[in-house]
Amino acid sequence: MTVWCSDIDGVLVNSREMVIESYKLVGVDMPIQAWGQPWHVWLPSAVRSYDVALELHKQKTEAYAEMLKNGAAVSNKLPFAEILMALEKRNGTQVFYVTGAAREAGTAVLWALGLNSKNLVAVNATTQEREGVFRELAPTGVYIDDRIEGQAPATAAGWSFIWAKQDW
Repeated sequence: MTVWCSDIDGVLVNSREMVIESYKLVGVDMPIQAWGQPWHVWLPSAVRSYDVALELHKQKTEAYAEMLKNGAAVSNKLPFAEILMALEKRNGTQVFYVTGAAREAGTAVLWALGLNSKNLVAVNATTQEREGVFRELAPTGVYIDDRIEGQAPATAAGWSFIWAKQDW
């Protein structure tokens, strides 16, 4: 059995502009250094309140889901989405997904791309938390991430790493 795991944003879909736009719609200018970090890591300090951050994040997630429903995921699909779709259909292969985003956002992207949203195994996951996810999934596997930082938890868990470096 071969196990694959992929990040979502930046690997399956070029979501950067959609995420930034979703935050703008609720009045938040997302700092560039926040990209790839779960909202709860950067947003509370940006708005100086956890409760306000939570509400803004909920509103942003609704705006993002609406964008996805209107076809934004398909129009921003990246090549690894097709590769993982083919792997999902392959006998003897299991494909899982992790994301730093909320469950609603990750599920919406997977659903919009025709990927198995039931295999979303970690949400709001930091890079460091992913090592534990990989260890729970299988003793070995292949992890795909658009951020080179994803290599450390993958290799620490005994997994191979593919850097889905994108130039946009």
